[in-house]
Amino acid sequence: MVGYGRLETLIRYPSGVMGMASDRGGRAGFVYKARQSAYRALRRQGASKSKAARIANAGITRAGRSTMARKAARTRQVQARRRR
Repeated sequence: MVGYGRLETLIRYPSGVMGMASDRGGRAGFVYKARQSAYRALRRQGASKSKAARIANAGITRAGRSTMARKAARTRQVQARRRR
């Protein structure tokens, strides 16, 4: 069985050919096309691939975005209370 280590990956996909991990699909995960910008922003902020994909995909529906907004508002309120 042939493994796909770092060296094999570099040979198969030279620098600049590969995009974001989830752009490729398969083991790398899946992110809806409409949520790619959210995924990339989360990755820039340091989120793992799986966490970024989970959060980005949760926002595909209005209900999902609304749920995330409520959670964020609650988090901001708790943090504000701790600063007092």
